[in-house]
Amino acid sequence: MTIQNGLRLGKDLYNMNNEKWYVTTALMPDDILYVGITESDFGIDITISEHDTEEEANEACRKYSIENNIPMFGEYREEV
Repeated sequence: MTIQNGLRLGKDLYNMNNEKWYVTTALMPDDILYVGITESDFGIDITISEHDTEEEANEACRKYSIENNIPMFGEYREEV
């Protein structure tokens, strides 16, 4: 998995015509819960919402991040 544009997780080059976008939470190795958008539905405990466009998902992600005081994927910094 890769992090791109501060929001997108797991972008596969062969899947450029994705039909759905998902707001998803992920517990990262720093033990902090982050939120971002993905192209996969990871289930009820991880996926927050489903959207038809990337723009809708980005807006929903930002709103969820603010309302729940959860950082977005782009804020994650892997410790070295």
